[in-house]
Amino acid sequence: MSGWPEFVRDVQTGSTKLPRGLPQVRSGTLVLDDQVLGLPGGVLSHVSVPVHYLDLNGAQAHSLSELGGSPELWAGVTKLYASNGALRSLQGLELLCNVRFLYLDHNELPERELLMLSGLPRHQLECLDIQGNPGFTDEVMQALMDGEGGQAGSTR
Repeated sequence: MSGWPEFVRDVQTGSTKLPRGLPQVRSGTLVLDDQVLGLPGGVLSHVSVPVHYLDLNGAQAHSLSELGGSPELWAGVTKLYASNGALRSLQGLELLCNVRFLYLDHNELPERELLMLSGLPRHQLECLDIQGNPGFTDEVMQALMDGEGGQAGSTR
């Protein structure tokens, strides 16, 4: 795939090579599995083509910033599916300036991180799923409905 340097194509994870090779961006869609997401050095730093739908389902990264990626890559993402993973922080979310669909359900996000989502521009966000996180409370839902809280993507 163009955009993946040779050293990434040949990288080993544990004692075995990647079984199917690296995933390709098809029609602006990139789906990454655990084996690829576990590669060192921020695997998204090696993607050089535009992506509008990014599927990180099950990612074990603790924040989006751990995955690397240029600001231009993240700015092009309009749909992020990062469910069923290990996210504990929304660090890196500030780069998603054009996101319309944001699926962050069933991660490990605490209340203080979820409250930061109220800083996202409401006029562009069509879907937000945060259910199944430890910080998903009635207070968080009310704050998101009222638009109160911190800035999206910042950490405290």
